[in-house]
Amino acid sequence: MPLMLGVALALSLSAGKLWQEGRARLPDQTISCGEPVAGCLLDGGGARLRFLSPVRAAQPFDVRIDGLTAQRVEIGFDMVGMEMGVRPQSLAKQADGSWQVHAWLPACTQGRRDWEGVVAVDGRRYRFRFVASG
Repeated sequence: MPLMLGVALALSLSAGKLWQEGRARLPDQTISCGEPVAGCLLDGGGARLRFLSPVRAAQPFDVRIDGLTAQRVEIGFDMVGMEMGVRPQSLAKQADGSWQVHAWLPACTQGRRDWEGVVAVDGRRYRFRFVASG
């Protein structure tokens, strides 16, 4: 059991290190995505990000990206101006070519709902802001 915990900790630290290194490689690109359920474009290449349901804190929701060619895709969330300590989640490539993950947001003890999402695509990061449902 201690070995399994050690391996899990090492993998978690490794994922966090890769996420942080991605920040340093390329400048983040800010995208407009105030309504992620409606969807938004990641770049001029046609990749489209959308949440498949309204987002509420402490409740799971699905994130999907269509039209994207990549090797690795992750998404992470923090409150605007406040790191929440949540590790980024890897999106899995689906049979139809889309990328998807079952994600969640932690509850804010201050009752805030303003969030910042960051999508990392092969080292390039796309940052967007949105408001979770009440």
